Amino acid sequence: MRYIFNPIAALVLFMLLTTSCQKVIDVSLKDSEPAYIIEGEVTDAPGPYFVSVTRSKNFDENNNFPAVEGAVVVIKNTTSNTIDTLTEVSAGRYKTNTTQGVGGNTYELHVVADGKTFVSKTTMPTQAVAIDSMYLRVSDFGGDIRFIVPEYTDPVGFGNRYLLRQYVNGKLLPGTIARSDDVTDGEKSQFPLYYFSEENDGEPFINAGDTLKVELLCVDNAVYEFYRTLDETIDQNSGTPANPLSTFTGGAIGVFKAARINTKVIIADF
Repeated sequence: MRYIFNPIAALVLFMLLTTSCQKVIDVSLKDSEPAYIIEGEVTDAPGPYFVSVTRSKNFDENNNFPAVEGAVVVIKNTTSNTIDTLTEVSAGRYKTNTTQGVGGNTYELHVVADGKTFVSKTTMPTQAVAIDSMYLRVSDFGGDIRFIVPEYTDPVGFGNRYLLRQYVNGKLLPGTIARSDDVTDGEKSQFPLYYFSEENDGEPFINAGDTLKVELLCVDNAVYEFYRTLDETIDQNSGTPANPLSTFTGGAIGVFKAARINTKVIIADF
């Protein structure tokens, strides 16, 4: 499976100096010591899977984060007690060799870089959820811009957590959408996937004939909380918490997820 690393917003990268799993710490945005940024995933789709390791910069620098080369990156399946040492295929990008995601299994990502060790643990849900149908809807806020609406049915029983990613003509749109069933248990989801679509945002409008793809990922609660609080961090109108909840121990910023994944593709027709 091809995994695209979507860099974390610069605002988030400099709000943390040290963090442990489910712990948030505020620090000065100016001239903070560079933090390690790690993002990776394992899914139940065929591998290989990838892990990205970079470093942050000071708040007033650009968003081209330096790659961390020569790290030791290992994924351990604690359910099957198997270990996979990843191969660095390009600067800061590491590829699995033997790992295959299995529902219900638990995975640990260990990253050792510059004498520092970072660990994240995630469990892949046992139940997969499929996208039943997908179509376009004109914005509820006026205008004629269209957004993708993926329909899926939440299984009965609270605790299901979802991420959604959308692509237009193969381009991954910024932002991973996090959803839960806290108030929609057992119901059908029919919510549009909104994104910043003004001309100066630089993202594509959806036009007739475009190829549209949505990935629906079932994840555990720690992964969901990272993306939920990341969204709150970027939204300056939100209240607490101020920072996203990293899934890593050791002071790294980021997330490692094991996900059941379902994909649906349509051609825009209107």
